[in-house]
Amino acid sequence: MAAKTSGLSSILLDEANYAAVAEALSALRGRSRVFPAAIELIDAASKAERRLEKAGVAISSRPGCTYQFRDAGPSAASYGYKKTVTSFSLKRSAKGWVATHAGNEDVHPKTREINRINLTPKTKHAVVYTALAGFGLLPEKAKADLVIAGI
Repeated sequence: MAAKTSGLSSILLDEANYAAVAEALSALRGRSRVFPAAIELIDAASKAERRLEKAGVAISSRPGCTYQFRDAGPSAASYGYKKTVTSFSLKRSAKGWVATHAGNEDVHPKTREINRINLTPKTKHAVVYTALAGFGLLPEKAKADLVIAGI
């Protein structure tokens, strides 16, 4: 497992910074054959941003959220060896998404893909509140239940 972050965590992941992201990844890659490309990180950042937007999360509630991705292992159980796949993690800052990890991992057959956004408590509350608001105004009891549940 190659966990690498040097220099990459200070670059915002957007189209304007493509060359800087590609250069930082190239420096980290070394001789590795399986490594995420700059466009993968930039696309993942924009997709994560759209997912948060669709969930109704305000821009001010997004910092602190993280996104994790790892390719799936081989689908055939007869494939008896580990496989090296790309893996990366992103974190949402106030200005945008930055990479916190880029590298590769060894996975075994039938290992599932990881493609998830981890939400902060503030963001969870915003998502739940937005989802329930479609059913009318939240009564005070429901608001109190959300606070007690830590959402």
